[in-house]
Amino acid sequence: MSFSKKYSKAKKFDIVTTGFEYVSLHDLFTENGANAIYPLCGVYINTKGKYDDSPVFATDKFFVNIPSHMTDTAKEILADEEAVKDINRGAVAFKIYTYVSQKYNKECFGIDFVDVDTETGEIVE
Repeated sequence: MSFSKKYSKAKKFDIVTTGFEYVSLHDLFTENGANAIYPLCGVYINTKGKYDDSPVFATDKFFVNIPSHMTDTAKEILADEEAVKDINRGAVAFKIYTYVSQKYNKECFGIDFVDVDTETGEIVE
């Protein structure tokens, strides 16, 4: 990778996010359930939060706050040109799952990535 591609801060994702609002995993899961699939159209790191850095995913309609334990994964995606290309091609989506945090003894939400066939729009198992 060239120096300029590695360190320039050009726009990585082919999505216009004007007017997007933030949505929580909790709200999406409550509204749409465990079987809903959301297209992944962009990955960002929120560095201006009240706590640590945390990832934000852009879908085709809104921003989703992602748990901070996935910050390293988001950084890996941003550093991986092939992953960025896959996201821009529409080949990546995600779904939400729940789990009980042993540390906080409460229901929490996580995401699993899903591969998408860009020709058919079908989920690849």
